[in-house]
Amino acid sequence: MNKKWFFDIYGFLPLKNKEVLFVPCASAFKTREQWKDKESGKIYVGRKWISNGQTHQTMSTLIKNPLFDCIIESEPCVIIPKRLEAYHPDYNVPVECLSVQGELTFIERLGSWLNYMKREQPKRKYIYFFGATHHYFILQFANIFARKPFEILFRVPKGGKAYYGKEAKIFLNEIKSFLNGGKKPQCRSPNLENHLTSRNRYTNLPILVAEILMQVKAKRRRENPIFEETRVDVCTIEEYFTGFSHLYPVSKNDNIKMQKLDLFTPSREITILDSRLLNLKISVLRSICKQFEIPDSQFKYLKKSALIMFIQNHSKINLGNALTSLQV
Repeated sequence: MNKKWFFDIYGFLPLKNKEVLFVPCASAFKTREQWKDKESGKIYVGRKWISNGQTHQTMSTLIKNPLFDCIIESEPCVIIPKRLEAYHPDYNVPVECLSVQGELTFIERLGSWLNYMKREQPKRKYIYFFGATHHYFILQFANIFARKPFEILFRVPKGGKAYYGKEAKIFLNEIKSFLNGGKKPQCRSPNLENHLTSRNRYTNLPILVAEILMQVKAKRRRENPIFEETRVDVCTIEEYFTGFSHLYPVSKNDNIKMQKLDLFTPSREITILDSRLLNLKISVLRSICKQFEIPDSQFKYLKKSALIMFIQNHSKINLGNALTSLQV
């Protein structure tokens, strides 16, 4: 899976005034062919837009309709918005490299994005799908994984790509009728059992190769003790009990501010938080800092645990006098 593309595109949202239509991607090998730009007439090598493929051309009645904001389901990229189709990474994933484990990752990431879209656009109730059985089940399982934020209205043409053109026109008319107050489009779900038993394309070859390599490395470690693994403590006992909240600033500018504080240098050990301070509200903790004339910029962005650490370690703050004045 292409992590960089997905994390870059995760914040994408479809237009609110348009319906969201999911369609399958084209065959991966087509992205390696030469393609000709219809407007300029130039010939490009190494990339071919998915929408120029045969599958998408047959369903162009739906994809090019201004009613929809089209989203392409892609095995390595998860989602490719049609509006951003020119920017997706070129890929070539042979069918023998596809695995069930990769499909699970696909479902989880797509489900995560569906949740994000629902959170940002809560009034959206329906999403639409048109295409092949495999991509339909990917979207269906992702929606279930996300606890069904949307109702999927779909059409999976029987007979394959040969019927895409005819079925796309029928599906478009049904959607328009539904949006105008008519009945929902007829959705005939494919048979999941038949789909699973007929899936000869997907293998576990990459996973099996990785397992074999791990076994070889394990055998080498047994034969050569020099390669034995050693235990390394990843945190101190204090950090194990108190957590790491002091290491994670709460805003973009806090990285610079935390560096200026110079609290967590390697020479300074992290101590356990004072139980007397834990019971105080964060507003009271800030008043302690103001009592000793410390600039607000040094502590106002800190969370409670980090603020307690700040008070305990600051050279200007007399903790005993501060607690006495507060009658703690």
